[in-house]
Amino acid sequence: MIYLAVSCKIIFAICTANDKIRATSDENMAKREYSEYQKDVISNYYNNLSAIALGKLSELVSELYLADTDAKRDRLWQRAAKAMTNLKIPGPIIDHIMAKKDVKILAKNLNDWLAKAK
Repeated sequence: MIYLAVSCKIIFAICTANDKIRATSDENMAKREYSEYQKDVISNYYNNLSAIALGKLSELVSELYLADTDAKRDRLWQRAAKAMTNLKIPGPIIDHIMAKKDVKILAKNLNDWLAKAK
């Protein structure tokens, strides 16, 4: 019984110490100051996020053309739906594309979205 009480106190002390270390490292990450170059890189990433997402969607179109199994196609279509949602494509358009699951329709819409992005 005494052994159990002592081991519980030790485990509690270890857990408390780990929580303090974790909290300190989280605070340091939040307070981190970036150089001007790093700020520019981060800013450019967020400014080009939609272009990056369109590029990933175009890669998905290529993969869908080349998919050889139904299971792989289903996974790729799920990823395409998620990518379109992240791009804030209107719901009815996503629903239409997902209902048809025709790569040509997705590719045509993607070309339109890429043209608008330029």
